[in-house]
Amino acid sequence: MARIGCSPTVVTYNILIDGLCKVERFAEASSFAKEMLEKGYKTDMVTHSSLFDGLCQDKKLDVAFDIWNRVLNKGLVST
Repeated sequence: MARIGCSPTVVTYNILIDGLCKVERFAEASSFAKEMLEKGYKTDMVTHSSLFDGLCQDKKLDVAFDIWNRVLNKGLVST
C-alpha cells in the first residue's frame, strides 16, 4: 500500500489482524496491532475482539486478560 501512496486505515488494520488470527498467525496479528498504535491509530472493539479471540486460541490468556483490563480502564466497554 505504501508503495502506491495509499495509507492504511483502522479498517485496514482490523481486517489484517482478524484475518491473521483466523489463520493462527497470532504473532503477526499482534505486530500489526502494535504498528497501528505506533502510527497513532486508535484501536476499537473490532481490533480488541479479534485479538482476544486469537490470544485465547493461542492459549495466551494472561495477555488477553491484560488487554481486556486496558480496554476497561480506557472506558471502551461497560461492565
